[in-house]
Amino acid sequence: MMSNNDKKDQEEKDFGWNAVFKSYTKKDLINDSVFPLIIASMVILIMNLVYNQNTLNILLELLSLILSFLPNMLVLLVAGYTILVSFYWSGIAEKIKKLKNGVKLLNDLNSSFAGALYMMIYALLISLIIKCFSLLGVCVISLYAEIINQICIFILVYFLIFSILRIKDAVIDIYNIAKTSTKD
Repeated sequence: MMSNNDKKDQEEKDFGWNAVFKSYTKKDLINDSVFPLIIASMVILIMNLVYNQNTLNILLELLSLILSFLPNMLVLLVAGYTILVSFYWSGIAEKIKKLKNGVKLLNDLNSSFAGALYMMIYALLISLIIKCFSLLGVCVISLYAEIINQICIFILVYFLIFSILRIKDAVIDIYNIAKTSTKD
């Protein structure tokens, strides 16, 4: 017999972010991060080798792009997630569960969307924090300013590319659900 504390501990494992990251593991995050990290590294490399521009201007333009683009991507992902959840409420989910790997497919899709939402929200928060620092005009010794700006650019490019790829993956996930639901 489970005590109330054991039940509560089990619920915490079955729901919330703990449950999300049980299915969307660190390995998945690393696999999803490889291409964005390569692109972010290439941007910094090209910026340093080819262009000798003020990194603050690049950072401010990138922030402007991300803060206008990322909220829209979040809305799109939430809409896709809503479509996914609507499948769960239909008889289609029961049909998929009966397939060989149906339950795993549904759990993986659910965790994938939730993990993507988590990362996009985190990216938006980081972007807002960097934007606040830029608006406050925080002065840094010029030697470190370029390094800090490049680190911020790297992080922002990583999150931007990661978010774009997650939208692509969300479309594929919805397609897979639709395709699976039409099987006999």
